Amino acid sequence: MPLASIGSNPGARDSALLRAVGFVALVAVIVNITIGGSILALPGTQVVAQGSLGASLAGNAAPLPKVADTIFRGAGGLLVLTATVSLVGFLQGELLGSSRLHYAMASNGFLPEPLAVLTE
Repeated sequence: MPLASIGSNPGARDSALLRAVGFVALVAVIVNITIGGSILALPGTQVVAQGSLGASLAGNAAPLPKVADTIFRGAGGLLVLTATVSLVGFLQGELLGSSRLHYAMASNGFLPEPLAVLTE
């Protein structure tokens, strides 16, 4: 018995999980090939920031939006907005996913039984 199951059909869940893991692995490989490896991405960002901001990089609290504004006018605000929307989406997914995980674990006996009670 798995520690916690979210779906009611184990075969479909395992198949979906396998497809999801394969998709994520494929995307990771494509991204690493495209940008030349994840190890090279961070130093590249640092070089671009130093090249576009110069000495003002040292005292800047948020250099990435400033670099985006330097390269494309207004892109810094768009970058911050995009990050904010992404963060809100992540937090909503975590909230919904973690509550379901606790319910599933309590239903399987791995957490206290009162956590498995549903309201009507």
